[in-house]
Amino acid sequence: MKNMIRVVALVALMSAVLAGCGKSEDEALNKRTPEQQQKADKLYDMGGPTDRQKSKGY
Repeated sequence: MKNMIRVVALVALMSAVLAGCGKSEDEALNKRTPEQQQKADKLYDMGGPTDRQKSKGY
């Protein structure tokens, strides 16, 4: 009887986890307008790569 309760609890838990992980079909990946996207790109722009071969000076 204890094993049956454990199995039922495990199945209920797993079904809840799997149902919560699903994505809705109408969910857009990028909800930004083009203007907002340009501002975000400008904000997170890190410039070019860093030259690691430069002399540190010490």
